[in-house]
Amino acid sequence: GERLLDEKMISFGQREVNSPEECDYLLVFCPTVSRVGTDITDALSNLPFDLVASVLTGSKPVILVVMHHTINPHSVVSKSQRQVNNGNVHLTVDCLFYEDKLLNCKLNDNLEDTLSKLFKLSVCQVTISHTDLVLHLYAMTELCAVIFLKSVIMTSFCLSFYSSDDFVV
Repeated sequence: GERLLDEKMISFGQREVNSPEECDYLLVFCPTVSRVGTDITDALSNLPFDLVASVLTGSKPVILVVMHHTINPHSVVSKSQRQVNNGNVHLTVDCLFYEDKLLNCKLNDNLEDTLSKLFKLSVCQVTISHTDLVLHLYAMTELCAVIFLKSVIMTSFCLSFYSSDDFVV
């Protein structure tokens, strides 16, 4: 699953690098397990030490994906950006998931659209299906691996570093 996510991120214009110092930005996946504000604070404060300095100094912008666990694809969630008290978080997006997959819903469609615009891709170039994306995220959570690619994708438990020459915050 982890390799497939790497391939998808590369299809988004990301490239592999050898260290977090070389990454352009952090993409943080934050599953909500208690209160959204607390979970966001925990996710941002539990970054590895070498990344904390980057976040605190503002040298690495953060994109936060808040993952809400629910079985209801019509669930209404408040915009998590209201809970973010970190000036380095440049974008906060929400998504809905249940068990091992993202739900097929408008909120998740918006997530894909936002990320495709962020990486300057047209919607037709976004090939990650709801099921594929979630399976990769779960695999990353369970593997707890650190992969250096040039910007960061992470769950609370693991990181991958990715970069995009097209990314602008």
